[in-house]
Amino acid sequence: MRRASPCRRPALSFGVGCVLLGLFGCGAAVPQTFPVKGTVAYKARGTSVKPLVGGHVRLESVAAPGVFARGEIDDDGAFTLVTYRNGVSTEGIIPGEYRARVEPPGYSEETTDEARAKRLAGVIHPRFLSFEKSGLKYVIEPRETEIRVEVEK
Repeated sequence: MRRASPCRRPALSFGVGCVLLGLFGCGAAVPQTFPVKGTVAYKARGTSVKPLVGGHVRLESVAAPGVFARGEIDDDGAFTLVTYRNGVSTEGIIPGEYRARVEPPGYSEETTDEARAKRLAGVIHPRFLSFEKSGLKYVIEPRETEIRVEVEK
C-alpha cells in the first residue's frame, strides 16, 4: 500500500478544506439586494385587482429555486418585495431572472384545486397560482426596479 508523502498531506488537507468551505460556507456574504416594487392589475384594463388585497406576489429565482421573494398586495394593488433565503428575510431582491405567481388572500399549498377554483372564481385565472403555468417572468437588474404583474380573470 502506497502512502502519501508528508509533503502532500497539507496540500490534500487544504484541498478538502476548500471544498468543504465552498459547500457549507463560513459566514459567506449575502448577495446584494435591490429595491423592487410593483403593482398587480388586470391585463389591458390597468385597474388594480381589488379582491386580491392581502394576497401576495411571489417570485422564484430561475437560477436558484430555493431563493424567492414575496410582497403583500396593498389596497391599491401595490407591493414591495422582500427576499427569503435560508430562512432569512432581506429587503429587496437579488438581481437575476425570476418567474412569478399570484396568491389570493388565505392561499395555502394544501388547499384543494376545487377550493382554489371557488376562491378565485371571477377574480383571476387559476394558472396564476403556478410558477410553471403563469407565464409571468421578470429580469431584475442591479438597481431599483418597478414591475407590473398583469393577470386575467
